[in-house]
Amino acid sequence: MPQPLSKVKPGAKIILGEPADPPSAHHPKLALKGMDVIAGWAKLENFLSHLFVRMLGVNPTPAAAIYAALKAEAARDSALRTLAEFSLQPADEEVFSVLLELYDTAGKLRHKVAHWIWGHTDDIPDAVLLCDPRVYTKWLVERAEHIARYRVNEKVPPRLDREKILVYTEQDFYEVTELILQITLLMIRFDSHLLTGVKNTQPVERARRFDELTNEPLIRERMARLRAGRRRNQEAQQ
Repeated sequence: MPQPLSKVKPGAKIILGEPADPPSAHHPKLALKGMDVIAGWAKLENFLSHLFVRMLGVNPTPAAAIYAALKAEAARDSALRTLAEFSLQPADEEVFSVLLELYDTAGKLRHKVAHWIWGHTDDIPDAVLLCDPRVYTKWLVERAEHIARYRVNEKVPPRLDREKILVYTEQDFYEVTELILQITLLMIRFDSHLLTGVKNTQPVERARRFDELTNEPLIRERMARLRAGRRRNQEAQQ
């Protein structure tokens, strides 16, 4: 996973958010790796829309339009969880809840690639920089105030918080892309599991698919934490 610039090379000379000097001109391969993250996320979002339509069990066209109209991530998450509660068996709902948690985790990683400020530094030739836009905006305001208040070199100008600038290598982009792909494939398998129920597949076959799905490491680990959290909540309420 990407590391803060403050740990990798705190004294690096950086260029951020410069349209005339984009990081893609210096690191075209890394720029393409970033696009892989965004493209993979688009596929995952599309398949989640497909699951929404399947669980809703109605005409797919208006159902897909309803889902697309839910612009806020919180609204989509709430709609999916509510729909799962009413349309899925308890065991399936639990798995779907885990899948949504994985989706949210991947979404936070993708958000940085898609929405943070890109930059680069010659001091780290095999990486690009991604800066939290809130930190970048704060720095721009502080710099403007500094320029308006002081003469050049009269006082040290404000410095970007390098803890909030992440260093992305090819491996970092690859790991995010792979995680998104794994979650997409798990969603597809979950959809196949739901479909076996719709088609009245033999219970033994459906149980086998369910067991295989829940034994996948990503799901098994999250499910164990989810159940442990529920047990702690129940014990606290007693």
